[in-house]
Amino acid sequence: MNKLLIFLALLLSTPLYSQLRVKPRPADVESADAIIAALYEAISGPAGQERDWNRLRSLFTREARLMNVYKNQDGLTGMVTMTVEDYIKRVERQFRENGFFERELSRKTDRFGLVTQVFSTYESRQEKDGPVVARGINSIQLAEHSGRFWIANILWNNETKEHAIPAQYLAPVNQRTENHEGETILVGRINRIGLQQEPFGFWFNDGYTDYEVDKTSLQGIKEALQGVDILAFMGTWCSDSQREVPHFFKILDLAGYDLNGLQLVALSNHPDNYKQSPQHEEQGWNIEYVPTFIFLKNGKELGRIVESPDVSLEKDMRKILTGK
Repeated sequence: MNKLLIFLALLLSTPLYSQLRVKPRPADVESADAIIAALYEAISGPAGQERDWNRLRSLFTREARLMNVYKNQDGLTGMVTMTVEDYIKRVERQFRENGFFERELSRKTDRFGLVTQVFSTYESRQEKDGPVVARGINSIQLAEHSGRFWIANILWNNETKEHAIPAQYLAPVNQRTENHEGETILVGRINRIGLQQEPFGFWFNDGYTDYEVDKTSLQGIKEALQGVDILAFMGTWCSDSQREVPHFFKILDLAGYDLNGLQLVALSNHPDNYKQSPQHEEQGWNIEYVPTFIFLKNGKELGRIVESPDVSLEKDMRKILTGK
């Protein structure tokens, strides 16, 4: 009788989520890439938006733990250990009231058999395109069984002045790789320096030099570009990108635009990750064609130029920025 009472007490004290399996979206758990992308998507959203907590629950094993290692203002270190339910209770009000967006910057993955260990570098914001409020590294342990991937544990540590994120855990700029045809391409975040180097320089440098900017239309663009951020997606393998991107840079240069406001991302054309970047900056932006130039002000999209301009880059930009 005593054993039965003890068993019933333990059963009743066990969190409900550990008894009921939440069915996942199949696409969320089919690979390590998919489950990590789903993890970041599930916890991200604007103020006032309730998160899909069942989606988050569906990613984890029943025994999973989320652990935050930290140092407080007095210099004392500690660790908070949570179940998935503990984590949800801890953050749901904060996320709902203030908004929270977290995205992956880079990833280092080690795998043996059915076990995968991922160092996932992240940055957090309260608004999707707002200032970064935190960075750090998630140490994510994945297990593969029963026809899917599971998150077994997450251990994370925020970046501090004392402990900056090492360079090897940050996304490289101008990263080169080979596609399925053996062609060298750029993937991820890139800049002008990367495009000026061969084998890309032969089309970028000539395209930049030969393009004649419509200076009449440029007059309406210069002032309107103030306070505007630009998010651009391209493919170094794409003829439209090879044509438009050098022209776009020349327009921005003549307009006196601060290129710190431009984020340029190169996407792959490999069949396994078509029109994707290693850090998946394209997620949530509905990128169907490249190049795509997106103009943002205070985090809100003003408009975009997709693949090729309707009239010209200058006139299309002026219409987006000024309405004229």
